[in-house]
Amino acid sequence: MSTPMDDAPPVPPISIVGTEVDVPTNTSDIGLAPIANDASVNDSLAPKMIKPEVSAELVGQLEAMGFSSNRVVRALYFTGSRGIEQAISWLDQHQGNSVMDTPLLVPANDGKKGEKAAVITRSWKCVETGRLFKSMKALELYAERTGKNNFEESTEEVKPLTEEERKAKKEELIVKLKKRALQKARAEAKAKIEREKARRLAGKASRTMAEEGMRLKRQRDAELRKKEKIETARALARAKKLWAIQEAEKAAARALARGEKPDAARAAAAIAGKTVKRNIEPPMVRIKAAIKVLSTYTAGGEGLRAIKLIRIYLRNALTKDENDPKFRRINLANKHWVARVKGLRGGVALLSATGFVREDACEQWPQGSYFLALPMNRDLLREAMEAIDAAIKAAS
Repeated sequence: MSTPMDDAPPVPPISIVGTEVDVPTNTSDIGLAPIANDASVNDSLAPKMIKPEVSAELVGQLEAMGFSSNRVVRALYFTGSRGIEQAISWLDQHQGNSVMDTPLLVPANDGKKGEKAAVITRSWKCVETGRLFKSMKALELYAERTGKNNFEESTEEVKPLTEEERKAKKEELIVKLKKRALQKARAEAKAKIEREKARRLAGKASRTMAEEGMRLKRQRDAELRKKEKIETARALARAKKLWAIQEAEKAAARALARGEKPDAARAAAAIAGKTVKRNIEPPMVRIKAAIKVLSTYTAGGEGLRAIKLIRIYLRNALTKDENDPKFRRINLANKHWVARVKGLRGGVALLSATGFVREDACEQWPQGSYFLALPMNRDLLREAMEAIDAAIKAAS
């Protein structure tokens, strides 16, 4: 008994675009349907074969990389047009198949058996909100702004907005921008107030620290001045005590020169640091005491020579022109003064008692000088010369 297959003509080799190829055993993964051996299959039941739809944009990119058109179509079809990386990976896995260079035909009603139909990604969709994005850039901006990260590819096409929708979107955007600007202005005003408060607090703290520093400085300065005042008072007390002792010694020397007993009370007060008011003796008493002290220098006639030189000074002041100051001035650098009077006690006291006053050194008188100012006491000078003459006569 014959079967439909016995009457069927033999199956010739499959021809695609004029090329004869041997059909491999497993052709499902490269775009060829398996050959059916069932006798019930005939030409009337064979599906219509068409070229698959793939992403034209991805086709152009892959062809620009050097891949042939047939290989690109196969790769995009079997990877669902998900992207360039998936297509290149698929091409790498099937690059040894010779069928890859032949055109791909698939059933019109079913993409390919055992595989997922080709998917063209027309947009990206947020899983949480369902919002569609036409480009990856818009999706990235949305994700950065909202923090959402769950997206998926979608075959839905983003419909263009109508004029009314565009106006509504624009008004909504304006409202949002105004609201955002108002919030920003309020936040900036609040931040400005906070900065001003911080600045005032910092300024107050700075002023407080500066005032505290000034207060401590004033306190230290006051303590230092108090300490210096105490030290000055102590030094002054020591100087007064030393001066009192020196004055007591001078008073005792004058008393001994007159042949009198020194004042013990004055000496005790000086040692105790107490000052005793000095009794100013009459000039003639001081003159006679000074002459007496000079007279004690008897060795080589030193005292007598000093008395005679002082007599010359007194005579010049008394008899010479009083308007010429040179007759009333004694140069302490003068060789006669230095040789006869300078080293002897009583000489300076004698001149001071007659009215001569010590003047400080200057350019003209480097060692200083004794000067008798006008008006001078002529009667005192005469009495002093008489006392000196008496002393000279007594020594002769």
